[in-house]
Amino acid sequence: MSNEPVAWMHVQGSFEEPSLRQLDEDEIGRGWKQYPLYTNPAPDDTALKEWIEKTEWVQKTAQPRELGMHRADVIRQRVERDTALRRRVIELLEPIANNTTDNPRGKAHEAITALRERLGEKK
Repeated sequence: MSNEPVAWMHVQGSFEEPSLRQLDEDEIGRGWKQYPLYTNPAPDDTALKEWIEKTEWVQKTAQPRELGMHRADVIRQRVERDTALRRRVIELLEPIANNTTDNPRGKAHEAITALRERLGEKK
């Protein structure tokens, strides 16, 4: 982006007209004047810096299979893998929780409930 004006105020006598276009030579010849209203802002890479800072952990913990992938793709893939793993743990714990009559049953139910909450699921 440049710092060239992107909007103007066109003035002729007491008449003012904001515009996104520049005056042509004919309009200037008829007495119109133009004044810059605002310019494109300077490029701001704050969002990029913040993204890099907040996703640096992905770079530091990259696995060989993740090399060459974008950070967002790595994060998505890890979340999907984690979600699938949690669902599988629930599938494995449910029979234990339903068939046990002593204290481990309560612990299994607690684990299942906690995993479901983390997954945003209810039963």
